[in-house]
Amino acid sequence: MEYGEKEADKVSEIKVQGLSGGWKFFLVLMFLVIIAQFAYIMWADGRRTTVIWRNTSGQAIPTSYEREAIDDKRIERPAYQVPSNVYWVADLAEASLPFVVNIRSESVREEVAESPVDNMEPRYKEIDPRRPPNEDQIEQFRKFFEERGFQDFNWDEYHNFPRVGEGSGFIVSEDGYIVTNAHMVADFNRFTVTLNDGKEYEGELVGRDDMKDIAVIKIDATGLPSAHLGDSDSIRPGEPAVAIGSPFGLKKTVTAGIISTVDRPAVEITQTNDPRTNKELIQTDASIHPGNSGGPLLNAKGEVIGVNEAIILGANSIGFAIPINSIKRSIESIIEHGNVRYPGLGIRIEDLSPEWAEEYEYTVKEGVLVREVTQDLPGAIAGLKAGDVITEIEGAKLTAGDQLIVEIQKHEIGDKITLTVYPQGKEPAKEILVVLGEIDLGKEAFWRMR
Repeated sequence: MEYGEKEADKVSEIKVQGLSGGWKFFLVLMFLVIIAQFAYIMWADGRRTTVIWRNTSGQAIPTSYEREAIDDKRIERPAYQVPSNVYWVADLAEASLPFVVNIRSESVREEVAESPVDNMEPRYKEIDPRRPPNEDQIEQFRKFFEERGFQDFNWDEYHNFPRVGEGSGFIVSEDGYIVTNAHMVADFNRFTVTLNDGKEYEGELVGRDDMKDIAVIKIDATGLPSAHLGDSDSIRPGEPAVAIGSPFGLKKTVTAGIISTVDRPAVEITQTNDPRTNKELIQTDASIHPGNSGGPLLNAKGEVIGVNEAIILGANSIGFAIPINSIKRSIESIIEHGNVRYPGLGIRIEDLSPEWAEEYEYTVKEGVLVREVTQDLPGAIAGLKAGDVITEIEGAKLTAGDQLIVEIQKHEIGDKITLTVYPQGKEPAKEILVVLGEIDLGKEAFWRMR
C-alpha cells in the first residue's frame, strides 16, 4: 500500500511536468507568431512612401502611396485622404473678392471713336458657332426686318441709341489701376466701377491693347487691395481654377472648376490667327457667363493666371481665359505709356508657295513673300519691294510669315534689324538694314495675307 502511494505521487508529478511543458510550447509558438507579424509589418512599411502635400493654408497633408512591381516597372497608386481644409475655395474667395470689381459701361455710338481694329475679325465674349463671326448683329436685324417690309425704318437712328454693357475687372495696384477686356470698353465712353464693398467710382480709360483684348481703367482711389499675377506657364490640366466676376450682372459671383486645357488654339473659337494676338487660351469648366469678361481666373494659391474672355453659346461649362503671362507686358505698357506699341515694317506678306517659286523663277523654295509695301514706312524706306522673298531675319531662317512677325516682336521700335532678301527672278540674295517703326493698327491690323 505504501508502495502504491509512492507510485501515485510519481505519476502525479509526471502529469504536472507534462502540463508545464504544454504551456511552454504554447508560449514559444505565440512568440514566434508575434515575431513573424512584426517582420511582415516592417517589410510592408518598406514598400510604403509618405508624401507631404500642403494646402493653401500651409497645413501638411500626409498621403501614402503603395508601390507595386510590374514587369520590372514601378507604379504609384495614391491612397485617398480627405483634405484637411475642405473650405479652401471659400478661403480663396474671401481673400480675392476685395480686388475683383464690377464695370458698367455706357455710351452713344456716334460719340465714340471707332475702334482701330473694327475691320479685324471681331472678338465675341459669346461665341456662336452657328453665325459667321464677321456679321454685325444690327446688320442682321436690318436684313431680317427689311425682308419683311420694314424698309423705311431709320436704322441710323436706332444704331445711335445709348448702349450699356456690364463686365468685370480686377485691381492690379493699390492706386486704382484695373485690368479688364478691351472688348468690354471699346465704343464706350463712361465707366462706373463698383468695388466689393459697394463703393462706386467713375472710371477713366487709360488705354487698351486690341491685339491682346486687354484694357486698363483707372479710378481715383488709394490703399486698394490688389491681385497678385501668377505664372500661367506653370499651370497644368486638372488643376483647380476659380472664376470671379459679375455673370449676368450678378456681382461677386464665385465659381470653381478645373483647368481643362492650357493651350486651346484661339483660331478654334473664331478668333484671328495673327500671331501678335493671343495664340493660345486657357480652357476651364469653372462656370463663365456674359458679365464674367475681364474678371480673373485664379489658381489654388489665389494668383491670377488668366483673364476671362469668352464662352461658346450653347456649350455647358466651356469658358476661355487669356493666359496672364501673354499680357503682362501689355498691362505694364498701358499703365506706363497709355498704349501698347507694336514694331513693324509696313508690309503685307504671305508664305512663299512652291507654285509661286516655280512660276516666278525664285532661286529659293521657301520664305516670306512680300505682297505689298506701304510708302514712307520702314520697309519701303529700306528698299523692300513687292515680290521680294525674305528668308532670314538677324540670321534666323524663315519658312513662314508668322515666323517673321514673331521675330520682329522680339525687338523694340527703333531697333535696326538685318533681313536677307531674294528679289524676284534669279537675282542673288542681298541684305537690307531696316529700322523698325510703329504699326498703325488701323491700317496694318493684318500683315499676313489670307
